[in-house]
Amino acid sequence: MKQGLKLKNYWLLALITCTLLMACSSDDDEMMQPSPLATHLGFDRQNPLIFSIDADYAPLEFVDENGTPQGFDVEFTGLLMKRLGIPFTYHPNSWKNVAPDIIHGNVDLGMMIYSPYRKDSTNYSRAVFRLYYQVVYPKKSDDERFDFRNLEGKRIAYMNSRPVGELLTSEGAVKFSVTNLDQAMCDLVKGKYDAVICYRYQARYLIDLHHFDNLLTDDISLPPREYCYVSHSKQLIHFIDRELLKMEMEGVTDEVYTIKSTFGGIRIPSWVWYLLGGIAILALIIINVIYSMSRKQLEKANIVLEKGNQELKQRNEELVIAREKALESDRMKSAFIQNMTHQIRTPLNIVTGFAQVINNDYETLPKDEIKMMVGQMMKNTDVITAIITKLIDLSIQESRHSIEKQDFVSCNNLCREAIRRVSFTHQDTVKVDVETTVPDSLLILTDKIVILKVLHELLSNADQFTPSGSITLGCYQPDEATVCFSVTDTGQGIPEEYRPKIFTKFFKPNEFSEGLGLGLTLCQTAVEQMGGNIRLDETYTTGARFIITLPLK
Repeated sequence: MKQGLKLKNYWLLALITCTLLMACSSDDDEMMQPSPLATHLGFDRQNPLIFSIDADYAPLEFVDENGTPQGFDVEFTGLLMKRLGIPFTYHPNSWKNVAPDIIHGNVDLGMMIYSPYRKDSTNYSRAVFRLYYQVVYPKKSDDERFDFRNLEGKRIAYMNSRPVGELLTSEGAVKFSVTNLDQAMCDLVKGKYDAVICYRYQARYLIDLHHFDNLLTDDISLPPREYCYVSHSKQLIHFIDRELLKMEMEGVTDEVYTIKSTFGGIRIPSWVWYLLGGIAILALIIINVIYSMSRKQLEKANIVLEKGNQELKQRNEELVIAREKALESDRMKSAFIQNMTHQIRTPLNIVTGFAQVINNDYETLPKDEIKMMVGQMMKNTDVITAIITKLIDLSIQESRHSIEKQDFVSCNNLCREAIRRVSFTHQDTVKVDVETTVPDSLLILTDKIVILKVLHELLSNADQFTPSGSITLGCYQPDEATVCFSVTDTGQGIPEEYRPKIFTKFFKPNEFSEGLGLGLTLCQTAVEQMGGNIRLDETYTTGARFIITLPLK
């Protein structure tokens, strides 16, 4: 009950914080005190950050009749800069000037659609939200819809976009690249065009603004685009990414951007619902495991606290230790929930995004594209399944004291099989090898499945952090009773300050990296339950080397 109240208080505090931030937002930044971060990045009141906006890109960015910047981006950026403590000013311009200014670094920050063609010339943040394409066309009869299978000779206007332009060219349409979408919609009503392609939120905004009741809209089968912050400063984007994640988790992003993706009354195929239902069940299992683990830890801490209260004078030191453990447990729980939210949301977004794309025009999509999308959906479902598998492995390991060893296997054969089971991602630049000084006849009594899982985890970690060089799985015998397995790489290594924590449950040096922070914990627990030990060789300095020592019997 206390845990539930504590979580409710967290959400209430987050809601109050968001409300206060929105209430205090203003275009006047004269009173903002520059934060240490702002000073570090070189911004102050005399030299504020310049945020470039499109003067005619409603409803995200525009300038009203009084010359005041307005729109969702203006409001959201105001909140973001105040949270970061960075003084800033808006710099309205036309889009033909905004984009070059951002790309060439003439301004400090802007917002635009992610493009793989521009990723090497500037820096993009994580997606603020996703944009979906829609076609707008005049209503002719109740039954007639816009036919995207026959665009030959049709006059279609669109804001400059490579995917849209390539689609229209391939279908033989007459293209009109426009810079003023508002005027294009008015020209559509007058009959200048057969259709206009824009993003869903633009279509809804302009139709409502001008009361174009005679216009219809349909989604088109183009992948959604990501709307991001962009800057030449990699450092600035790094800090913006961190704050965007917090704002998304606190609900601030949804509070500001009220642009929602809807199904628009379209019937969803039953298999999509089954898939989403399965994902929901997986998410519930994960949540149940998280809370089960947290509850056990808190119950243990409460027992210690109650006993300490009965013997307060004699057990004061134990009470202090118990309180520290309870606080650490709560901190680990909060950090783990945030990590799980990030790890699960990414594959969920991919699955949901492709499901919407398939649903929008299921009948007309080529089979190979559908097959590719379904493959991606299954791949990301496997990612979620892998997360659950690690949590279940941890739960099983914590419930047992030892592993029953029933397999007599060759140490060298274990090494060779472990190498075969890993799909190395840098085969052209990384040499993978087995180095052993023991004979093939040397056998070990073990649990073959468990030891292969441990070696697979260590080899996969080495592969992740070694883009070039070598990865070596070694085997040697320090004495007659034991054998050692070593995994050595020439990758980036482990910084000295992180080495005491690497086997700690849920620890990750980089909170935004993939994974749960459980891999090395599972390895250590499994090796110890087989009567051995695992350690980081701190004398090795050209990468990382982990050494497993196991008894032969």
